Amino acid sequence: MSGVGHLPEEAYGAALLGLPSMNPRTLRLLLDGSPPSLVWSDLVSNRQVNRLTSLHKLSATAKSNWRAAARSTDVDELWCRCTAAGVTVLLRGAEGYPARLAGDAHAPAVLFAAGDVSVLEGPTATVVGTRRCTGYGAEVAWTLGRGLAAAGVVVVSGLAAGIDAAAHGGALSAEAGPPAGVGGSGIDVPYPAGNAGLWRAVTRTGVMLSEAPLGAAPTAWRFPERNRILASLGDVVVVVESHRVGGSMHTVEAAIARGKPVMAVPGPVTSPASEGCNALLVDGCAPARDVEDMLARIALERPAPPAPDPEEEPEPTGDDRVLWAVDPTPTMFETVLGRTGMNPVEAAAALGRLEAAGRVLRGAGWWERR
Repeated sequence: MSGVGHLPEEAYGAALLGLPSMNPRTLRLLLDGSPPSLVWSDLVSNRQVNRLTSLHKLSATAKSNWRAAARSTDVDELWCRCTAAGVTVLLRGAEGYPARLAGDAHAPAVLFAAGDVSVLEGPTATVVGTRRCTGYGAEVAWTLGRGLAAAGVVVVSGLAAGIDAAAHGGALSAEAGPPAGVGGSGIDVPYPAGNAGLWRAVTRTGVMLSEAPLGAAPTAWRFPERNRILASLGDVVVVVESHRVGGSMHTVEAAIARGKPVMAVPGPVTSPASEGCNALLVDGCAPARDVEDMLARIALERPAPPAPDPEEEPEPTGDDRVLWAVDPTPTMFETVLGRTGMNPVEAAAALGRLEAAGRVLRGAGWWERR
C-alpha cells in the first residue's frame, strides 16, 4: 500500500510532506525537478539516488526514518482523508497553484487548500499585527478589514488572535470581497481553538491555505515559515499594531525581501503595542491612515490596463473623471464613487495622483478641488 500506483501526483506530495522531520526547504530540494511519485518510490525501494545522498546535512537516522515511515504509510488512505475533508493538494508548477506564490524562490512545494483558490487572483492586502492588541488596534483592524472587503480586496491574514482575527471579522462583516487565511497548523486543525468559527467562515466564503500536513499540531517553527507565505500573497502588507519584535516583524522582513510594499498604521507614542508600527514609519514605510491609503497603494501594485487604440476617439482619463466629480467644496469619497461609477481601488489611486499634482485637497474623509 506504500508503493506507487494509480494515485495522482498530489497524493504522493501530501505523503512526502507528512514524513517525520520534513520541512519546506528539504521538501523543495527533494522535489526539485522530480515528480513526487518518483521520490516516494525511491524512498520505499531504498534506492540511493542523488536527491537523497545530496542532502548531506540530513542525518542517516533521519533518512532511515523517512524510509520506515514511507513503507508504513497508506497513501490511498491519506488521499481519501484529503478528499473527504474537501481539501485540495496543490503542487508547485501544476495547474491550480496560486500564481502569486509560483515565482517565489521559497514557495511551498506542496500546499493544502480548502475553499476557492481562485479568489487570490484579485487585489489582496495582507493584514498583520500583534496577538496582544489594544482596543484601538482591534477597532482599526476591523474597520480596515471591512473597508477593504467592501472595495473587493481579498483580506489575507494568519487568523491568529488579536489583529488578525479583528481584520477578518471586519472583512466577513462586509459580505463582499472573499477572505483568505494561511494557517500554521494542519488545515483541519484550527488554531487558536477560539478562532475555529472564524477559520470555518473564511474557508466557506474564501480560501484557507497551509503547508502543514493534515492533522499537524501548531509548532513554533511553522509560524515563521507561514509568514513568508503571508508576505507573498499580498499586493501590500499592512501592520496595524505591533510591538518591536514578534511575528508581524517576521512578515515585514519577508515582504521587504520580496520587494513587497509595507505600510503601517500610526499609533499612540505612549503605547508599547504601537512601537513596531511607529518605528516602521520612521524607517520610511508608508502610513496606512485609512482604507483609501491602502487602496491607492494596491492600485499602484496592480498591472496597468491596456492602452487604448490610438485610432479611437480619446475618452476622458480616470483622473479627469475623478477631478470632475470633486466639488470646490468638501466632497465625500462615496460621492466621488457614485458620480464616476469607478471601483474604490481605481478612484483612490486617481485621487492620490491628483493630490500629488496639487489639483485636489484631502481632508478627514473628504476631498476638495483646488
